[in-house]
Amino acid sequence: MNILACDIFDPKYAKTLLQRKLKDRADKVIASIIGYKLPDDQSVKMKVCRKRFDYINECISILDEKLSDLSKSCHEFIEFDSTIPGVTEQFASYIIAEVGTDMTIFKSLKHLCS
Repeated sequence: MNILACDIFDPKYAKTLLQRKLKDRADKVIASIIGYKLPDDQSVKMKVCRKRFDYINECISILDEKLSDLSKSCHEFIEFDSTIPGVTEQFASYIIAEVGTDMTIFKSLKHLCS
């Protein structure tokens, strides 16, 4: 649930949405919101932006799921790549997706890196 979907402003819920830096100033933030009427045109724009954001995240989830399915055949390569410090399995699958598994097409390590 997001704050734009609420018909009534709930200060307790709004406090849960604040980033860590603002938690200590939550009362001031809530006080600045109470009584403020967001113009309808701005509310509509924000809702449209939120729908677009949700749609993009849904597309990313679909692509991540498809990438996960496609990368199952390359599991041994992904496991090997994820032994590199700082490389997660997800990032390793991105590397495999971009580079592939056939290293013979690269003349040298420098060629691969470029």
